[in-house]
Amino acid sequence: MRGLAGALLGGAALWLVLRDVQWGAVRAVLAGVDAGLCALAVLSIFVTLGMLALRWQLLFYPEHRERSWRALLAGIVVSQMLNILSPVRLFVGEVVRVYAAGHSEGLSKLRVLGTLGAEKAADLAAFSISLLLLAGTLPPPVLELLPGWLRRASLGIVAFTLVLVAAVAGPPLWRWLERRAFFLPQSWAAWVGESVRTTLAGLAALRHAGMALAIAGISLLVLALSMGTNYLLLKAFGFPLGWSAALLILVWHQVGDALPALPAKMGMHQLLTVTALSLLGIDWNAATGYAIVLYVVALGPKLLLGGVILAAGNWMPLLRAEYASARAALRA
Repeated sequence: MRGLAGALLGGAALWLVLRDVQWGAVRAVLAGVDAGLCALAVLSIFVTLGMLALRWQLLFYPEHRERSWRALLAGIVVSQMLNILSPVRLFVGEVVRVYAAGHSEGLSKLRVLGTLGAEKAADLAAFSISLLLLAGTLPPPVLELLPGWLRRASLGIVAFTLVLVAAVAGPPLWRWLERRAFFLPQSWAAWVGESVRTTLAGLAALRHAGMALAIAGISLLVLALSMGTNYLLLKAFGFPLGWSAALLILVWHQVGDALPALPAKMGMHQLLTVTALSLLGIDWNAATGYAIVLYVVALGPKLLLGGVILAAGNWMPLLRAEYASARAALRA
């Protein structure tokens, strides 16, 4: 049903974008684009992926130096590629990351899952900061057009605070609960206890002040790089817009990515870009040209690099083996 909804929404979005486009005007806009700035925007995508891999490596503290940055980078790229291509995007890429990192690094999947929980909390906190910046930089007439919840940052801050509390208070609290869980069968208590301890180990980096600050700094850097990609393209097109416009496009996409869409985000990605620029007074044809270039710059490197990694590695046998073991475990 979600795939069907994605096909309908994506098709409708593509129709809305293209129905009144004047392709001659779009070609004229594209002809004047600064290729050098576009190349810098592509480079910023690769730097962002590298920073995401570094952050994930640090989240394996205190064994972070034993983790392979290149293997983690491969997992992130393939994960993002699958999330882009999947019409349902129900954490498909994240599941693959858990299995791939568990296999390549010889770790428990619950240990890896704990690091993803910390990662998502950091992303939510960065998203909250982006909302605060958005509220402080956009012109009031544009800001009033946005939904009220989009102008508030409480959700991400609360979520990140809860994860920090779980990281710090989780281990002692669980030890206290284990001593009182006498009513559980011994086999169940051992399995539950090991699962919880392994998952909480994935939050260990947040209990170390230096690591927590490093992870927060990288998360803010990733936010700045993502804004920078949009900003470089705005300048490449010569639009009279600044950092607040780049941030609006970023937030608009982060919110819209939760919606089902066609494979490769076709239609929805373009509509989100064009509507964000239209709010800022950019002509629809010029905004359509920008949407085409942003789509290629933002998604192209991930799809290309992900395909190379899949072709060069042994990912498919790994995924088939993990899928078979998961089915066997469910039957048991």
